Amino acid sequence: MDYTTNTAIASVKALTEVITPVVDAGGDAQAIEQVRLVTDFVRFIQDRVDWIGDRTRRQLREQVALGREIRTDTSSLPSSEAFESALDAAARVSEDAAVTGEQQRQVTEELASAISRAVRESDVLDDAARSRIERAVVAASLRRADVDRAWLLPLGFDPEPSSVRSLRVVFAP
Repeated sequence: MDYTTNTAIASVKALTEVITPVVDAGGDAQAIEQVRLVTDFVRFIQDRVDWIGDRTRRQLREQVALGREIRTDTSSLPSSEAFESALDAAARVSEDAAVTGEQQRQVTEELASAISRAVRESDVLDDAARSRIERAVVAASLRRADVDRAWLLPLGFDPEPSSVRSLRVVFAP
């Protein structure tokens, strides 16, 4: 049984009912601000803990899809061997149900780095290939922004919260 949610609930209760009143009574403005930030963060994690695995898998799948989309156009770049290696590793991990979230995060970061390197090197490609890569990266960034908006919605910074899709919709297979 995972106790993360219960621990987060207990932590928020301790922060709001015990720690915050003591900090408030002390009158230290920075301490007051910090205890409120920590409380908000723990609430955020409490609300998102069940979605962390979905988010990690989604990020990996998106990077693999982007890598596959630009693979042909990156084949002549100096970093193409490293790109192929990172893409193959990420694709294998994305299909393995037994891998850990940390393994997923690691190959996602490695592939994202390889994609970034390919984008930086793409100035040597012909205009059509460079344009295809750029369009693919922008499209993937827009999809990522959609997920990030849903993920960060509880923080209250989105200018159009009514237009944000739910996590259930965003993470649907």
